[in-house]
Amino acid sequence: MEFLVGLKDATIAFIQTNHQWAAPIAFLVSLTESLAFLSLVFPGTAILVAASFLVGASNISFVPVYLAAALGGSGLAIMLLEAR
Repeated sequence: MEFLVGLKDATIAFIQTNHQWAAPIAFLVSLTESLAFLSLVFPGTAILVAASFLVGASNISFVPVYLAAALGGSGLAIMLLEAR
């Protein structure tokens, strides 16, 4: 149990230190999750849920991360619809 608490604290500290990467990573994870076959082997949903908890725990503004994830997930659909 102490290992999990230490891992959580280390992860929150990493996110606080590198908070500028939270939105780009959420965008890429969401974009990867929206691809048909890649989403079968890539646990994007679990990563996004865990990231949302960690962003909340590390006092980072949630709105930019949320918007980046929304654009990543719907960005591929928009690109495909406009390519028609």
